Amino acid sequence: MEENCLVFRNVVGRRSGFGVERRFMEMVFQLVEQDLAKQNIAEDQRPMLARWLTVSIVGLMACWVDTTDAPAMAVLEQFMLSSSLLKISK
Repeated sequence: MEENCLVFRNVVGRRSGFGVERRFMEMVFQLVEQDLAKQNIAEDQRPMLARWLTVSIVGLMACWVDTTDAPAMAVLEQFMLSSSLLKISK
């Protein structure tokens, strides 16, 4: 995930326009959807869950980029995994 955040910082960052951010979010959404397709999740729930996870991932990455005292990437990754797994398992 750290590599993804570095790419996010370089591509999106503070200086990017709305269009770049939107394209980045759509790319993350497509990747998340592909991953969810491999899981045992009802097909009609995948788009909503994928969007929820996408917003969470991109939002955390944005906070990480803008914060000078951001937690270690391993901490953010573990939080995302544990929080996402709780939602997916329900």
